[in-house]
Amino acid sequence: MIRRFLLLLMLLALAGCGQAAAPAPTPTVAPAPTAAPTAAPGGSAVTVTDSAGREVTLQAPPARIVSLAPSTTEILFALGLGPQVAAVDDFSNYPPETAELPKIGSFGTVNVERITALQPDLVLAAGITAPELVQQLADLGLTVA
Repeated sequence: MIRRFLLLLMLLALAGCGQAAAPAPTPTVAPAPTAAPTAAPGGSAVTVTDSAGREVTLQAPPARIVSLAPSTTEILFALGLGPQVAAVDDFSNYPPETAELPKIGSFGTVNVERITALQPDLVLAAGITAPELVQQLADLGLTVA
């Protein structure tokens, strides 16, 4: 009886020493292609569809941009657009150049008057930006994407 128990114990121990099964590959789904920006006939205007599904038209490359989220701010600077950034949200702290820029509030308390006073060509919202805020800025005549 003890012999059988030891034999079973050894078999279990040896079975545990085997090579782990390779994980099954998980299929990846490619994101749906997005439409390319379209230029207006005879001009330099560009129309894009933002992540909220709204069509946004820029008549010219934006010279003054307000960023409403830290991730957007970082992307703007990574793209070399730092000189065009006119203001950022309170949580934008990277890159260090953002410390010198005017702050316009944070997610729940954005200072709409200050944004309007900056006269931005483009206000970049994020997925976490309240739709009501996006609409309020658009109603004031600002281009929001």
